[in-house]
Amino acid sequence: MNIISLINIGYSFKHPLLPWRKQKPILKELNLDITPNSIIGIIGESGCGKTTLAKIITGVLNPTSGSIEKKEDTNIQLLFQNSEDLIHPFRKVKNILSDVSQSDEDTAKICSLLGIESKLLNQKGISLSGGERQRVGIARILLNKPDLMILDEPFSAQDPDSRRNLSMLLKKINQKYGTALLIISHNLEPLRNLVSNIFVMYDGKIVEQGAFEKIVYKPLHPYTQFLMKAEEYKLTRNDLIRSNSPDGSNCSFYGLCKNKSEACKGEIKCQRLDDRCVVCNNYLI
Repeated sequence: MNIISLINIGYSFKHPLLPWRKQKPILKELNLDITPNSIIGIIGESGCGKTTLAKIITGVLNPTSGSIEKKEDTNIQLLFQNSEDLIHPFRKVKNILSDVSQSDEDTAKICSLLGIESKLLNQKGISLSGGERQRVGIARILLNKPDLMILDEPFSAQDPDSRRNLSMLLKKINQKYGTALLIISHNLEPLRNLVSNIFVMYDGKIVEQGAFEKIVYKPLHPYTQFLMKAEEYKLTRNDLIRSNSPDGSNCSFYGLCKNKSEACKGEIKCQRLDDRCVVCNNYLI
């Protein structure tokens, strides 16, 4: 059984101070299954809905349409990109962790796995480096014994060695505790030997999914190919706005797509090819 299944999920944002404005769709008919013990990655440009999706999965936000299937006792934890929010600047690390677990044995085991030295436990949050705060944030989540841990941009602002070390650490967590991991990242390289599958998001939808090597070296969706060629796999919000089709096509990438046809103005079909899935009528061969 899946840890969680999202079925035709939609989410629209309504400005609380300007209620007369039209709701802005962030997620559109999105489908996603997360299986136990898996490690999957989500990539896509800024503004495509990745963080909103993470909040929907954890229950921070409720979808405006669609349904979610999961067991009632499913434990899902989210580590935001700015982990400082979890670390009180004037509290000692050991007290931050004891809020979650009173077991000294569990705390010691997890701190050992994450490389958190005992002397760090007596330091206050304000004295920690960015990497130390991140590890304490991960420790706090692991003490909750989650079925699924979501990490939003965990590799941002890190040097190559730090990214490599964190990637190895996340793999250890998955192997030792069986915790499923969902990793949101702009940087593909740390995901190379870590994730089993990649989900590509564009304009609120998952447009392609498959194994890392296949997605990177033989993308099927024209947008995925466009993304692979983009510098550092990262575009601006303006690029996304310009990419939206002005003619009302169901495909948001229609305006930039070189493979488009008249059929793309109608239903966009999900094509399944062995272990891959691509939402495109004219995918690349």
